[in-house]
Amino acid sequence: MRKSLFTILVASLLVVQLSFAQNEGQKNGLSYNLTIFDHYSPAIEDLFNPDGNTTVGAKIAYHRNLGGPLNLEIPARLGITELPMLAANGDIVNGNRLMSGGLEALLQLQLGKAGSLLHPYLSAGLGAIGVEGQGLGIQVPLGVGLDLRIFDNFYLQGRSEYRLGFKDYTDIDGTQNHLAHNFGVKALFGKGDATPKPKKDPDTDGDGITDLNDQCPNVIGTAAMNGCPDSDNDGIADKDDSCPKVAGIAAMNGCPDADGDGLADNDDKCPNEAGPKDNDGCPIADADGDGVVDADDKCPNEAGPRSNDGCPVADADGDGIADAEDDCPNEAGKASLNGCPDSDNDGVADKNDNCPTEAGKPALKGCPDSDNDGVPNASDRCPSVAGPTNNNGCPVKEIKEEDKRVLEFAAQNIQFESNSSYFKAGSQEKVDEIARILKEYPGYNVTIEGHTDSAGDANYNQMLSEKRAKRCYDRLVELGISPSRVRHAGYGESRPIAENNTAAGRKKNRRVTFDLFRR
Repeated sequence: MRKSLFTILVASLLVVQLSFAQNEGQKNGLSYNLTIFDHYSPAIEDLFNPDGNTTVGAKIAYHRNLGGPLNLEIPARLGITELPMLAANGDIVNGNRLMSGGLEALLQLQLGKAGSLLHPYLSAGLGAIGVEGQGLGIQVPLGVGLDLRIFDNFYLQGRSEYRLGFKDYTDIDGTQNHLAHNFGVKALFGKGDATPKPKKDPDTDGDGITDLNDQCPNVIGTAAMNGCPDSDNDGIADKDDSCPKVAGIAAMNGCPDADGDGLADNDDKCPNEAGPKDNDGCPIADADGDGVVDADDKCPNEAGPRSNDGCPVADADGDGIADAEDDCPNEAGKASLNGCPDSDNDGVADKNDNCPTEAGKPALKGCPDSDNDGVPNASDRCPSVAGPTNNNGCPVKEIKEEDKRVLEFAAQNIQFESNSSYFKAGSQEKVDEIARILKEYPGYNVTIEGHTDSAGDANYNQMLSEKRAKRCYDRLVELGISPSRVRHAGYGESRPIAENNTAAGRKKNRRVTFDLFRR
């Protein structure tokens, strides 16, 4: 038996040595432990029995980090075992001391952070254990341990195990379950598995724009075109450009329209003379220029309206629009405006134009809007930068990440006196921080919600949550935040975010939240 145990131990050491050779430079280690075995206490079902006899042994183990908090341990054991037996008087006593040994594989789940002083862990595994005269048996060790770091790679160890045996005792009823307590040292070797470097997003065409953001990942392009090329530099990516080699305009899908007649030059038979589409872009003869083509004009050499077959009619202001159809008969104007003038040529008649000397937009009653945000320049506080109407035409500034963190921290630390809507010391300052953020981001409004746990009367909790939300609202208004930007409500115990049957859960449920949203 002892020769067999020695053979098992030597084989185990060879496995450890081979493992080091195969994993050179990885996070490997060796440990040596003194082991105390206790078969007596579990046999009499008294794990804290002070009179139980114990025996000792030794354990040498190979350690390997499998990644993160998961470790592998392969220990080889050799020791002395005393198996309980039945005495003549019926008592359970310790028997003869027998040699024992075995080989195991254990998984350890580390509970502490890597690099910390203390490394608590849980362990479980499977092993083959031989006892002199008893043959081999299978055991499942379940343990809890603690490693104490002395140096960078050197630890003191301690672990207690309850070892489940699947082999019955010879003389007494029961399975060979027993306790084992290990004390020793562990040394780790190498620098460990290198932390994988984060992969860079691929850039197939090498244009400096990652494929994730590149609309043309296989063709070199520019950032302005989202990674696509623009061969003719007309601001339209080649993939969307019907004339990629000739600069054009967006309205013509990147093709030019030299005469501005709304027909691309490559489809225009008269590219340098404006003409209607139904005439292939070529002009139609109209000698008197009255808009009635000569073929349909009964007075081809005298301008007249179409309604009068191209012949002149009474037109006091001489704008070519008959007085009967002229909304401004005494002022020369445009046919498109029913004979009314448009001094700034913005398509809005002067009589309807709030800004008659400045070209503007019809939707804004003829007033200009430089940044195209729908707010007239006269009312736009930021006339050169687009912004929404409800922010006076100024853009809404995005909330900085640090301000988001300040907002979240402030909201999580607002506390109130017990069963009261009065702030605890220091909490009012957290509301002041939120007010500062709201002032810095005028394009945002805020919703305040009060919540409680389920302790106490539900109606009272509802009232208390409303008062606490209102207290925060009053403080923001007091600090100069417009009431129109703040909404508040209480929900009592109706919207828990954690279980109410634990103190930690109830603490999470007692809260006031602040939700910023664009105006």
